[in-house]
Amino acid sequence: MLIDNVCFWDVDKEKLDLKRDKFFIIERVLEYGTAQHVKELLDVYSAEEIKMVLEKSRNLSRPTLKLWAAYFNISLEGGKHNSGESTIERVEGPQ
Repeated sequence: MLIDNVCFWDVDKEKLDLKRDKFFIIERVLEYGTAQHVKELLDVYSAEEIKMVLEKSRNLSRPTLKLWAAYFNISLEGGKHNSGESTIERVEGPQ
């Protein structure tokens, strides 16, 4: 399942919307997802949508950016990344 505790441990998964929260979902799956998560991501979102996140994300780690930029054959000019917008509310973990 694309939206599970592996990638979305800190948010209320019931409130995630595949369209509204696509930037956040794509970031999380690229950063923390398994091969199965990525396969499902590619079934849900187009390569262009994923590339847009890679080009604008400020949250992806450098190794993750390099890996997916190579996969999608895109250049991440000078590491300039704009922040994506998300309306996700963080939930408190166990104390």
